[in-house]
Amino acid sequence: MASELNYSHCAVLHNRLLEIGWVGSGKRLEYDSNNDQAEVLHRRNWFEYFGEDAERIRGRLSPSLVAFLERALVVDDHSLHYYVGGLASPDYLWLNHHSGGYSAEASDRYWTLYTATGIASEPDGLVFDQVGNKAVMQTSIFDSPITHNDRQQWFPLEDVLSAWLDMVEVGKVRAVGPDVEVPNEKFDPWIILPYSESQLQETLTAYHGLLDAIESRIPDVARPPSEPQLIPNTSLDTANISPGFVREFLNKAQRPWFQYIAPGLEIPTIDSFCEQPFSGVELNSISETSATPQTIQFPILLFRASDMFRTPPSPHGVDDQTGSYLPFAWPWSGVRTYPAGLYLTDSDRQAMCFEDGARVVLPFGIGASGYARTSDGARFGENKEEKGSLLHRMKDTHADLYQLGYNPFIESHEVRLVQVLHLWHKQIETGAWEVGRDGVLGGIEKWREADSEAGWKGYVVLISW
Repeated sequence: MASELNYSHCAVLHNRLLEIGWVGSGKRLEYDSNNDQAEVLHRRNWFEYFGEDAERIRGRLSPSLVAFLERALVVDDHSLHYYVGGLASPDYLWLNHHSGGYSAEASDRYWTLYTATGIASEPDGLVFDQVGNKAVMQTSIFDSPITHNDRQQWFPLEDVLSAWLDMVEVGKVRAVGPDVEVPNEKFDPWIILPYSESQLQETLTAYHGLLDAIESRIPDVARPPSEPQLIPNTSLDTANISPGFVREFLNKAQRPWFQYIAPGLEIPTIDSFCEQPFSGVELNSISETSATPQTIQFPILLFRASDMFRTPPSPHGVDDQTGSYLPFAWPWSGVRTYPAGLYLTDSDRQAMCFEDGARVVLPFGIGASGYARTSDGARFGENKEEKGSLLHRMKDTHADLYQLGYNPFIESHEVRLVQVLHLWHKQIETGAWEVGRDGVLGGIEKWREADSEAGWKGYVVLISW
């Protein structure tokens, strides 16, 4: 369904991002009479910046797109965000969209509005649909079969720009001066951080809110006080937990007195936490170009499934029964089975860009019934590059629960822990998960609800960056 392009609001968001990056890099917004050498922001819109080349294609653009581009600023050698360099030049708009099999009438429908930075091979950018007035991040040209599979969700441009701005405002992405160096990639003036203090505090608030919701529903029994640390520093050392998000979270998260924080998932004891299934695994060469291989953190099992449920053996990271990829199929040796539960695992193992990434691993597969889905609407096990309805091809998978799927705003990564905790809290508040003397009831079998007609909606995280 077509939506209206709120070109005025989109231009405000675009220009706000541009100005934050400009100032964050040490430059000035306006001319400074005391420093005539200062780099100032020349306020030229897209048409003014590209001149005759832009005017030549004005008639191929919708009136609302023209209105946006007449308000959106463009500057030299300055990325708008970590993931996009800026508004595409007139000769780039349709460069990657002529081979899509569109009719002559639809040849101008899809085009690249923002060019991607060098975060992928064969980069493309944010693709815009002039008919539907919606957009989706197509990091690489090879993502096109997914974004055009007739199922992938596209979003209003203001939603995408708002997501990029939110990453800046919470400190996930930050503008810095040219003298700042980072171990991962930098797209001037932007860097991406493994996590920010704001993200850490948001996750702690969500965690403690979940504990309060569970505790308030436990029948009246003698309640010992909560302990101030979920896992103390000495035990984190024993478990070989590197400095970073996980260590900070575990140091500041309280230990509740009840046992189950989710169906069949236990609050870790110090002994069980130190028995990390991946801590003794040898790391092979992750990448010859990895800048900081010594900082790579193995997946950390936080909430273990009771009774030590384990997933099937998978030496190559592929489930032989379903053909689906299991998590943690890294170039490691020595791990053949592992306990089910919630793991904390960075999705970008070289750059450590999402240290708050999480993945729930089940001891059984779900998805074949066709109800379980990721945040982008994809069913578990489907081939996202095929067009049309694929309900008859659903498969059971072990580790797709709560995952975002194809991310329409930025590069794909594992779901953030805070999003999972918020959804668990909602399950408690709505009564979908019941609480007893030991915490959340239901056992590990409760998770099969995620592939049922009645329960699947309670197991899908809202799409986000």
